[in-house]
Amino acid sequence: MKFYIWLISIPLFLLFFQDLISGSKLKIRNSNKKRAALGLILSMAALMFFSTFRAENIGTDYDTYIGIFNRIAHMGTAYLEKGFVVLNKVALLLGNKPYHLSLVINLIFFPILTIYICKYVDRKYWLLILFIFVADPYFYIQSTFNVVRQATGTAFILLAVIFLLSNKKILALIAYAIAVSIHNSMATMLILPFIMLIKWDKKTFRIISVICFLLNILNVGDLIEMGLRMFDYGGYEKYEASLLDNAAYVFFVFIILQLIISFYDVICESRGQRIFVNLYIFSLCFLMLAVANDVVYRLYVTMAYAALPAVPTIIDSMRKYKYGSLIKWGYVGYYTAFYIGYIYLLYKNQNPDYMPFKLIF
Repeated sequence: MKFYIWLISIPLFLLFFQDLISGSKLKIRNSNKKRAALGLILSMAALMFFSTFRAENIGTDYDTYIGIFNRIAHMGTAYLEKGFVVLNKVALLLGNKPYHLSLVINLIFFPILTIYICKYVDRKYWLLILFIFVADPYFYIQSTFNVVRQATGTAFILLAVIFLLSNKKILALIAYAIAVSIHNSMATMLILPFIMLIKWDKKTFRIISVICFLLNILNVGDLIEMGLRMFDYGGYEKYEASLLDNAAYVFFVFIILQLIISFYDVICESRGQRIFVNLYIFSLCFLMLAVANDVVYRLYVTMAYAALPAVPTIIDSMRKYKYGSLIKWGYVGYYTAFYIGYIYLLYKNQNPDYMPFKLIF
């Protein structure tokens, strides 16, 4: 199966299940909840299929995890976070093939993400959120093909958010601890409750956004390298900047941030809306720093997953100004351009970690 054909086929899955998910392209009108949920589940199942049964060479870091899996199969352990070692041992109960590990990971990641979307996103926007998940390469492609350990940790962070918002603090702490045991970088997500639950004001948001913007201009990459060395992550300090590390993109994010902050009081009409919009604003602030180092960008992705429910809130709040449709299609255009640009670069460079794409059978 040719790589570019496969990549084009992914959005077609969304179109195939579109009739189940919605009555129109991006908005559900005449669809009941069960039918919409079935469409979302089938779409996720299709995406999970490609991720689980991909060939062993697909994904930059995946061969490393295969090596760890084989080491645990023969020696019973590996020098890695204990939670991830346990997941490997669970996978070995199913068999000793790499896809058994992928299956266990994806049976955690996809269901939790689906539950998160169903719980906090109005079903008329499920297809839009699903489109963003597929079109943002750092979501579907990178999370489930490459940085699978972080993706598993991210799933438990989302579960912790669900428990926290349900006032189940003990379960939230347990989910958080599991996330850290799988990938210790998830410890940084301890900041999420403070971002979500503190009552922030526009002035504070503007100050934080300006600081992050200035740090990017002042080459925050050097500061990131120092921080990675301090926390014994020296092996990551020389990672390249993300594809988005350029002044024009950072300035674009900064302008979008200022617009969202300006309408903050209009967007956040309830506590629930404020929680996710707070996450969204902080994720964009962090994005301006994270683009300087691809490893740190991965931490932004975890925060971005948690902030996904803010997107429909922003769109709906702007409908009273008749900007809702414009913003909705702005998201579609942005992520379409992001997806096409990313795939073009992989194709142009003939990236051996992703192409030609093959399944194991």
